[in-house]
Amino acid sequence: MFTNNQKAKELTSSAKELIHEADDGFKDGICQLNENLQTYIALRSSVTNKTLKEFDNTYFEIKNIEFDDTNLSIGHGELENIDHEFQNTLEEVKPVHVEEVNSGSFGALFQAAIFAAVAFVIAVVVGILASGSNIYLDKVPEPSQVTTLLAWFGNLADPGNGDANKGALLLGGLIAIIVFIVAFVKMSSRAAQNLKKAEVAHAQADAVHHKKLAQTHKTVTLSQYTLELSTTLKTVQVYMNEFNAIMQRILHVEGDDFSEYSEQSKKDVQMAATIHKRINSIITTNIVAEDGQVTPETRKALEECEECLKQHTKTTTHA
Repeated sequence: MFTNNQKAKELTSSAKELIHEADDGFKDGICQLNENLQTYIALRSSVTNKTLKEFDNTYFEIKNIEFDDTNLSIGHGELENIDHEFQNTLEEVKPVHVEEVNSGSFGALFQAAIFAAVAFVIAVVVGILASGSNIYLDKVPEPSQVTTLLAWFGNLADPGNGDANKGALLLGGLIAIIVFIVAFVKMSSRAAQNLKKAEVAHAQADAVHHKKLAQTHKTVTLSQYTLELSTTLKTVQVYMNEFNAIMQRILHVEGDDFSEYSEQSKKDVQMAATIHKRINSIITTNIVAEDGQVTPETRKALEECEECLKQHTKTTTHA
């Protein structure tokens, strides 16, 4: 009985710890994700509404552009609502109710007392009928009648020696045994129920823990990716702003006919278009897959953009 209750308490405590750990980890992951998403979305908005718009205003004034990847378009369509898409991938995890372990000792003793009272009445009635003590339950008995009744019980304890004291001990002991047995059975049954409930609650808590851990892992992965995305996008925005200024200078000094530009100016316009393409690829490629993971397409777009920056840096350094 006590062992089952102790095991139930340990399982209940473990279940609560699992739920608490899972909830805290998930909440921390969501908070960090929200922070990184806000940073990225603000940067994406700045790049879209300012940097790329300035590119469009300059680039599409230039005529007779001829080189690979010249087929650019104005506007970028509706951008992904990353937070909404990610939240839709998260499976609802139903909360687990973990009950406190209650030994049920008070209820068991109360029931035992009722059983004992019933047994006492039955024993007394049997004793009255058998001993002929003329005791009536609706009246207070005389001491001699009580002695006669107890002597009958004493004769059961010690045949041939109807000792009233032994009869009282027998009757009292019978009641005590009934109280003990009933209380023990009830408390043992309650302890077994407590253990079973605790095992079920722990299994449910463990399942919730695993689900929340999986969701937390996806949250952290997306959070780290958006942070990396922001870093690269911030860098490429600096390059784009630089080339926007260069194109504005070319347009102002050399006119709007690409065929008349110097070789370096042609290379600058071409590089500006390449960076534009990489930026556009980053911000328009969906990040969140149906299972909540980061899509391979957006990782590829990011890698290509980072490689583009590396190549440009090498070219600029060697020049």
